Amino acid sequence: MHWYFKIIKEKYESFEGRTGRSEFWKFYAVTVLLFMLTVLLDLLFLALSDDAIYAGCFSLIFSLFMFLPVLAATVRRLHD
Repeated sequence: MHWYFKIIKEKYESFEGRTGRSEFWKFYAVTVLLFMLTVLLDLLFLALSDDAIYAGCFSLIFSLFMFLPVLAATVRRLHD
């Protein structure tokens, strides 16, 4: 998981350089799994709560937080 946090902390705004195939797909797979976890958390929160105003807030926050790192990793991968 060290490499995952390295991409988020150090390379999240870097659109220059290259990202290796394995690094990109590992990062993408972990990000998708975490997103699925936030969706499940949203569904659990919706099922346990009568207030539907906050439904989807966890996945929305995660998506906004991860938009730039995923975009930067994708652009760096496309440089190959």
